[in-house]
Amino acid sequence: MKIWFTPRRSDISNAASILGNIVMYQTLKYYASDRSWLLSKKSLEQRLYLWSNTLGIGLDSNRTRSICLEQLGLMLLAEHNPRHAIIWSMRLGVSLPDSALVVRFPARLGGLISQVTKGANINLNVG
Repeated sequence: MKIWFTPRRSDISNAASILGNIVMYQTLKYYASDRSWLLSKKSLEQRLYLWSNTLGIGLDSNRTRSICLEQLGLMLLAEHNPRHAIIWSMRLGVSLPDSALVVRFPARLGGLISQVTKGANINLNVG
């Protein structure tokens, strides 16, 4: 549990924003009538959008417009571990919205979370 309290707030914000970008990319990819999803894809590293393609993330595209990227990221984190999402939402000072997020392959979500936190300089392997 200590590992979720030790990272700097800026690193947590970065990780939550990246997770939010992943949700936004997947939502726009399936629901956008234009090519706006390509712009969101450019904000992600290749390994992250490829990982995200394996998850089957779904969210009502109308809902994403009213939620900030950090909140979207926390919603995705909550699908993996709700306690960690609550801790990070308190650290960031943002509310954790009720999730309307669907992840068809939740077993793969741990790998994506690990990739994002490693890229955001958050070490989850120290206990």
